[in-house]
Amino acid sequence: MNDYFGYSVSISDDTVIVGAYGKDGGLFSPDRGAAYVFTLQQIYRIYLPLVVSASTRRASAWVEVVKRYVVFSKSLAGWARDRALESMSAFGNDLLEPTVELLQDPDEEVRASALQVATSFEDPRILPATVQLLKDPDWWIRITAAETLGRLKDALAVPALVEALKDPETRWSAVEALGHIGDVNAAPIR
Repeated sequence: MNDYFGYSVSISDDTVIVGAYGKDGGLFSPDRGAAYVFTLQQIYRIYLPLVVSASTRRASAWVEVVKRYVVFSKSLAGWARDRALESMSAFGNDLLEPTVELLQDPDEEVRASALQVATSFEDPRILPATVQLLKDPDWWIRITAAETLGRLKDALAVPALVEALKDPETRWSAVEALGHIGDVNAAPIR
């Protein structure tokens, strides 16, 4: 029997109310309806594990799961999308490698979202792929990559960030990132 779960949905801040107007209330009050209250964090914790458990543990399946979630997040409002993508880091190392692989996706929105997810891991394993994004055709991805490298504070990023100083769109983000890293090679003394 259909209870029409999801027929109406309301979102306010991080709370979601889902209506089910056909929910059966039992013998004495059939079809009285119901409302279910969730936080966005609960939804993300429920949704992604269900998708992951439905797939296999092959690396290619994980990439597909993460990509589906990233594509799904495009339909969310800006703040909800940010929270959805940031929440993925809670799933740990299983999602790190597929996320890093998506940093090379042909779709710039997928790359940008994958970078947002990868950044939330704050893991040095994202460094090589993030350095490559300093040459991305999309200026926003280049800026975000420079900011991410600054947060990682890894001196291995210094040569690429020094090179990024030549890009007028990325220059100031690269300067800031180099400042965060604080490596003496960031500003060679002549």
